[in-house]
This record gives sequence, C-alpha cells and structure tokens, in this order.
Amino acid sequence: MMGRWRGCWSGWRGEHPPRAVLVTGSPGSGRSTLLSRLFLVTRGDRRAGAPGPVWGPPPRPVFHAALGARGRGPDGVAVEIGRELGYHVTTVRQLLRVLERDGRPVVLAIGELDEAGPVPSSRATHAVADELLAPLCALPHVRVLTEGPREMPPTSPPSTSPRTA
Repeated sequence: MMGRWRGCWSGWRGEHPPRAVLVTGSPGSGRSTLLSRLFLVTRGDRRAGAPGPVWGPPPRPVFHAALGARGRGPDGVAVEIGRELGYHVTTVRQLLRVLERDGRPVVLAIGELDEAGPVPSSRATHAVADELLAPLCALPHVRVLTEGPREMPPTSPPSTSPRTA
C-alpha cells in the first residue's frame, strides 16, 4: 500500500493533482490505519530525529485537516473539518461557502467513511460522499483523501474522477 501512496503523493505534488483519492480494501485490511499513519508521518510538527517515511519528509504538513467520519453525518463531518481549519460552521453549505471564498489550497484526510452516521450504514456513507465529499472535490483548490470499502467509492463531480489506491 505504501508504494501506491508514493505514486498518489507524487501526483498530488504535480501540476494537475487529482482532486480525490480513495483508498479501498476489505474490512480490517488497514485502510484507517494507513490514513492515520500517513497523517502522523507527514505532520509538520514532528520531533527532530523521529522516524519518517522512507522517501523523506514532506516540506510542510500534507493535510490541513484529518478526521474520521465515524458516527457523523454530512453536517457533523463538515463541522469537524471547519473546526480543524479554524472556521466556525454548522452545516455543509456554510463550510463550502467559506472554503470557496477563502480559495487557499486545502488537503483533507477523511477516514472511517464506511462508519459514517449515527448508525453506520451504506446510506449514511453515501450521504457523506454525495452531500459533502463530492461538493468539496468540485472546488478546484480542495483535495480529499478518503478510505472506504472497495464496493463503495464516493461520488465525484463529472470533471473529477477519484483515483483508487
């Protein structure tokens, strides 16, 4: 998996990076663990001498916000993204409006997509994907890395196709 991530990572640093990357796998295959480790090894505040990725540390933090969707619906995930980015928002619509106005590049890591909703279900997963992730990916300056089951890729806007890792 790390080899595939290296390919995605170099693509994200390129001139035309994909807007969405979906890490897929069977339950228990380590998707959430992979996202957590990627976040930890790419943080900008790592201690000097701490072990880093074998291809070298990135020049700055990769993710502006990293969180899990477990137990949250679209608005709940939006609130948490806003909090991590320093915005006070209470809905998906507000988050999208703020990010659109801001215009700065934003890279998000959202794990546990298949555990979204107060009672995890494919309906709740689809709601987060369709109501939040697809509109986020429609913003040209936003990149989203997420993970989910192989059979449940998130929706993407027509101009963007998720890259499965």
